Amino acid sequence: MKWQYSIRLILVSFLVLFGILLQVEKGLYAAWYLFAAAFLLLAGHALFGTVFPAFQLLQRGLVEDADKLLNQVWNPSWLLPRHRTYFFLSKGMIALKRDNPAVAEPLLRQALQLKPERPLDRAYLSLNLAHIQFLKREYQACREFLDLAKSEQVNDLVVKEHIQRLEQALANLT
Repeated sequence: MKWQYSIRLILVSFLVLFGILLQVEKGLYAAWYLFAAAFLLLAGHALFGTVFPAFQLLQRGLVEDADKLLNQVWNPSWLLPRHRTYFFLSKGMIALKRDNPAVAEPLLRQALQLKPERPLDRAYLSLNLAHIQFLKREYQACREFLDLAKSEQVNDLVVKEHIQRLEQALANLT
């Protein structure tokens, strides 16, 4: 794993260590700001995690690196709502990339329930859930997720192409 994503925790360790040394030497009044800074960095890690760097790695196709970063998140329920959404989206996409739709489906559903801000992300989630339903041969649920993806009206060519492919696959069934 790349060390730059762990820099926050390394910095917390140094701040606490130097805070303890300073407290022993000069007292708490001289070291409190180091402990406060360490606390703020820890709170930032708990609230933001490593979700967006992991999401960027996932977009570049570095699935294993993204998974390692997401595993640094202590508790997804502590993340802020936007970060929690992308945590579940990323974990679901990693499961799909590993050909494990049974694990991916609840994660993607959870991300969709958190209502991502961007229409492209909602369309992307809906399209992936439609694909999972298609694989499970639950065609009615597939159509519902496909309609949800189309309702987002995004201009992304990849999403539009995948919507057309899935519509064609559903049409070939009848």
